[in-house]
Amino acid sequence: MRGKVKDYEIIEKIASGGMADVFKAKKLGARGFSKIFAIKVIKEDISKDPKLKDMFVKEAELSARLVHPNIVQIFELGEEDSVLYIVMEYIHGKNLREIDKLIGFRKISWKKSAYIAYKSALGLDFAHGAKDHYGRPLEIVHRDISPQNIMVTFSGEVKVADFGIAKVAKDGIKEEKVLAGKYPFMSPEQTKGDVLDKRSDLFSLGIVFYQMLTGRPPFTGKNGLEIIKSIRNDAPTPPYKVNPDIPVNVSNIVMKCLEKEPDFRYNTGLEVAKDIEKYLPNLIDISNKLGEFLLEKYTVNLSNNMTKTSLDQSMESTETQISKTISSIMEMLREEPENVEYLEKIGSIYLIQKKFDKASEYFTRGLALDDSNFLIRFRLAQIFLRKKDKYSFSHQYTILKKLDPKNPHIDLLHLQYLIIFKKWKEAAKELKRLAKIEDFQDNIDFLVLQAEYYSFKKEYSKVINNYLKISEIEPEFYFFKEEVRLLVEDLYVSIFGEEKIIGEMTSNGEKKDEEARAKTYEGKKALVIEDDKNTRILLKIILSDEGFSVDMAKSAFNVEKLLEMHDYDLIIMDVLMPGKNGFKLLEQLQKSNLIVEHTKVFMISGIYKSAKFKNMASDLGVLVYLEKPFTAKQISRHIHKHVHGKVS
Repeated sequence: MRGKVKDYEIIEKIASGGMADVFKAKKLGARGFSKIFAIKVIKEDISKDPKLKDMFVKEAELSARLVHPNIVQIFELGEEDSVLYIVMEYIHGKNLREIDKLIGFRKISWKKSAYIAYKSALGLDFAHGAKDHYGRPLEIVHRDISPQNIMVTFSGEVKVADFGIAKVAKDGIKEEKVLAGKYPFMSPEQTKGDVLDKRSDLFSLGIVFYQMLTGRPPFTGKNGLEIIKSIRNDAPTPPYKVNPDIPVNVSNIVMKCLEKEPDFRYNTGLEVAKDIEKYLPNLIDISNKLGEFLLEKYTVNLSNNMTKTSLDQSMESTETQISKTISSIMEMLREEPENVEYLEKIGSIYLIQKKFDKASEYFTRGLALDDSNFLIRFRLAQIFLRKKDKYSFSHQYTILKKLDPKNPHIDLLHLQYLIIFKKWKEAAKELKRLAKIEDFQDNIDFLVLQAEYYSFKKEYSKVINNYLKISEIEPEFYFFKEEVRLLVEDLYVSIFGEEKIIGEMTSNGEKKDEEARAKTYEGKKALVIEDDKNTRILLKIILSDEGFSVDMAKSAFNVEKLLEMHDYDLIIMDVLMPGKNGFKLLEQLQKSNLIVEHTKVFMISGIYKSAKFKNMASDLGVLVYLEKPFTAKQISRHIHKHVHGKVS
């Protein structure tokens, strides 16, 4: 859906519920800056019902009072053409239901799950303790704490969402005997329609926490009535008995939240948070790892979906889509040939694709119509910088300073200059300064430059995050998702298998019986860490022939992540590779206890061939040190001896 709600340009629908639809929207600010919001628009049939309309207004009024980092912020309640809408904070992330579907709760470490529960408890505690304008407690009860209403951002923040059916005990409205909320996440008293207090929300949070830790609900049944009966009567199996990785004390926190009698539960969300915090020593580190973990899984999934078609098809599709976008703007331009905004838009699409001559053509046409247009001159200055044409850039820069000396776009040009000419230390300081300015949070030019800096620093997860954000902010720039796909293919190749050998071949070129091979050494898993593509392919063929499932890593970049996810029977690593040499990497992995006891390690090298290096490898527990070039027969013989325990 495209259109406008007051000053907000609708980008796309992102959710739909019984009362309202939620859209992603962009609001343009001064001097071309924009910010992304979520807008909740009441449905047409609901808006005709005075009671339901009143509920929608109450939700906005209530939520607007809840300003807390762990609660989704409400900014505005508006009405246009008798249609009510709420403007909310846009969350660049996923809710827990989506995360479970994308990753699976059991694949999330207990510390990350506990951190999510910890932050949710803090958000709830703030809501439960909220007061009215006279300082009187509102005694808010959310009543719908469930995975759908707990959000996790790609930067590791956690936010409680949707106070749509929350109750205020002192709002003068008698509690109705009605079930509100999602019954698998209700407290016993909520299933009976009783008057609720904050402890009911803590029970619901306990259910969510239990599911995150164990991957299964604490209360089950074939239908809703059976689940409700289980909530009222059954004692769930303690989480540590379902998942032995969970500390008993953390399991006990969950069980206290799930006490049937409210008096035996925690009294406040703060009490829950304090107890969880005892077992999370480094909250900032966990937050960062949570954001990186979610982003990595999301981008891998995105890339998987994108690579279902061939690269050529994908590129063709992207080019076709870009052409359609430009064509649609051109159509509007034909109707309004002197519309400078359309000319700037077309030129910007070409600029972001680095088609500088085409971009210049449209910007020059724009200047012919409006010589003092700051934004178009800014775009031309960007092109001259990209071309490293310092003279032309200086000319445009001087004009821009005269037109509007305080315009923040001038700061962006300075930042671009530092990055283009590789003044990295100065660029780092400027990035840090500009990142604190709110206007730059959703600014595409800033995000592109920031991504360039992250790329130089090899912080590729952050590059991907920025590209995804750009494609969300400006639909015309969705081709940045193609950049994401290419990046993910390069960085996470071993996870989704870029180098699939179609019809895996033996060393003499004959196809083996895959079923017989799989039975030979069923369940064996190997990791190859090697930057040379031909060597990777050779090792994959050899290892596959020996019955291994094989993961590949081009560098040291994602090895730790892979070892966190899998236990490997065999690791074959090159000594010389990008990022870190094999000796340092192996030493680091051993110190981090990421290599399990049964894992065998082989090293290969085409350069380090002296006895000194073989001894260094041996001291690190390396069983086999092979010089390049090696043969398939050599590798197979060592695998049979050291991994399979058979002499060939």
